[in-house]
Amino acid sequence: MMLDNVLYEKIIGNSQDKLAVNNQIKRLSQGGMFICLEGEAKIVLDESIYDLKKNNMVIYFPYSTLKVLYRSDDLKGLMMAVEIEAVQPLLSKITDLDSVLNIRQSPVTVLTKEGLERISSYIRLYEKHVELSKHYADKQLRRYWQLNNLQLENVKVNLILQLLLAYSSGNEGVKNTVDRRDEIVRKFLLDLRKFYIEQHEVSFYANQQFISMRYFSFVIKDRTGKTPSQWITGALLNDAKTMLTDSNFTVKEIAEKLYFPNQSYFGKWFKTHVGMGPLEFKRMENLK
Repeated sequence: MMLDNVLYEKIIGNSQDKLAVNNQIKRLSQGGMFICLEGEAKIVLDESIYDLKKNNMVIYFPYSTLKVLYRSDDLKGLMMAVEIEAVQPLLSKITDLDSVLNIRQSPVTVLTKEGLERISSYIRLYEKHVELSKHYADKQLRRYWQLNNLQLENVKVNLILQLLLAYSSGNEGVKNTVDRRDEIVRKFLLDLRKFYIEQHEVSFYANQQFISMRYFSFVIKDRTGKTPSQWITGALLNDAKTMLTDSNFTVKEIAEKLYFPNQSYFGKWFKTHVGMGPLEFKRMENLK
């Protein structure tokens, strides 16, 4: 599982970070979370007002709107931005998809001392492996760099799992208020995981729910920030890249496994979305 599209950073007590008070509504390009470690803040997230205090965690979705009404001078915290497809395969392992969608209605939770300690330990481990990665790269120790990056991927997975577990634990009693459009998203994500290798057309997924492709596409884009086609492409690209870099499959074999008409079609499709052909991508990845 590739989690290169996970961004972690510390928020400290200044006015230059992403939680600055500037009376502007920002549309967030990624989903993620913020943990308040010190101080407090008042935010407007998707038109609802929330007070953030010490040990509060707020989770937000791609294309959410955010406005910071107030933040104390001593505000400190941790922020992680992540593409939703990077963690979607993990969600069913710790909670049902309806509960995840319900985060929109109840995005803030209070972390227990134990939950915060577990999250903090994984963040410290994450920072350690990032430093090691830089060290091995500077020393041109490619084999050590590769092994460390594999460990880093595992740390990211476990960190995200701890964040999701912490949210689930803090909101066990929250009533589910998922609406019809969230149900459409839920069904699409489940169908995508089941059928994306064989079914590449948006019409298939709309037909699964007996709704028009136009309305289906509108709902998915409105609720997730991405079109159904982008979701399908992302899932296929993730598999294609993994097979190119982590297996001995030929391009022809990968095209067949992912149900593309032929190798040529797959090669053109891959270049359109990645900017280079499959073999060039494999060579570039092997040089890292």
